[in-house]
Amino acid sequence: MVSLIHERTEGYPLFMVDMLRDLHQRGILRRSALGWELKGPIARIAREVPSSVQGMIEHKIQLMHEHQALLHLAAVQGYEFDSGYAHAKCHGIGALGCLESRSAR
Repeated sequence: MVSLIHERTEGYPLFMVDMLRDLHQRGILRRSALGWELKGPIARIAREVPSSVQGMIEHKIQLMHEHQALLHLAAVQGYEFDSGYAHAKCHGIGALGCLESRSAR
């Protein structure tokens, strides 16, 4: 896994940290009583992570666009809104997760 992360991030520490954060947020990399563990075989994980720094940036931009659409919808509805409606309108982007991650920042 170390060599995969190093290869895909071209050794840039910032991108390495970002990739590890992304793997953790998606549940692929988990903390256990014994330390950190991977959910699934490395071959499958290798297919799920971007193949380059450029791919990582493109992936982040795409996620930002999806979250922006959801946040705009929530803003129009006001301080209190129906998360079920937001979820349906945003085609399963993950309304609550998106809003919770944004409100934590």
